[in-house]
Amino acid sequence: NIPKRLEAWQTMLELKQQGLVRYVGVSNFKLRHFESIAAAGLPLPDVHQTELHPLCRQIESVAYCNEHKIQLQQYSPLAKTDHRLFEHPAMVDATARLRELLATTKLSTDVVTASASPPQHGVTSEFTAATVCLLWGRYKGFASAAVRSTNVARIASNLCAVQMYDTHIA
Repeated sequence: NIPKRLEAWQTMLELKQQGLVRYVGVSNFKLRHFESIAAAGLPLPDVHQTELHPLCRQIESVAYCNEHKIQLQQYSPLAKTDHRLFEHPAMVDATARLRELLATTKLSTDVVTASASPPQHGVTSEFTAATVCLLWGRYKGFASAAVRSTNVARIASNLCAVQMYDTHIA
């Protein structure tokens, strides 16, 4: 419903204008949703949170956001651990190549996180297809994704992957 969406958007813009929030964003918008905001002459969102991973690349939405300087934030960057992604030959190959790169350059020994107990040094063997998915998002310029996990080692490994990318590859 376009009128209700625009009314809600105007309310969010008023909150920003009043200084109650710094940024306003949307979630799961399609191209037509952005176009309805633009057609109404309203400012576009600062952030768009949407499902993004190699199986769900949302090419049109990503292109629109990049063109209009809307920061993209991933959710579900691991495709809800969909086996089609993690078992895909390209993903298996990319994971193997990442492990080899880290083993030969010793980048992994530079990446240490204090959030693990005990801290993990040299997490090369921990890099998985999930790591590749997180690095794919960073490479594409998406804002860091919050990956849900209760496994401290997995959280540490994910953090190490992002730190490694930001420090050594970006």
